[in-house]
Amino acid sequence: TYFAAQPVLTNSSFRADPQQQALGEQLAKAGNCIACHGAELQGQGTFPRLSGQGYDYLVKQLTDFKSGQRKDASGAMAPIVAALSEQDITSLATYLASHQGASHE
Repeated sequence: TYFAAQPVLTNSSFRADPQQQALGEQLAKAGNCIACHGAELQGQGTFPRLSGQGYDYLVKQLTDFKSGQRKDASGAMAPIVAALSEQDITSLATYLASHQGASHE
């Protein structure tokens, strides 16, 4: 609740590679990330915000979900990331880190 109430800051230090960003956007659409994380990937309910998170953080979390080191209560992430390659994870993290979805009001 505390973190959800904090204002969203723009991730202004990250510079995305346009090709990786485009591939990551395709992967986010194919994985239907918006179904759980909201239309602008801003998070909803128990599903966290993805939009504008740190690139390194996103790579680590996606890698941990893929390896099974991290699990989510819904169990949705394991099958979603299972088929992602290391390059896919890099591209998806690039897209999410550069995405500036709607802020919480």
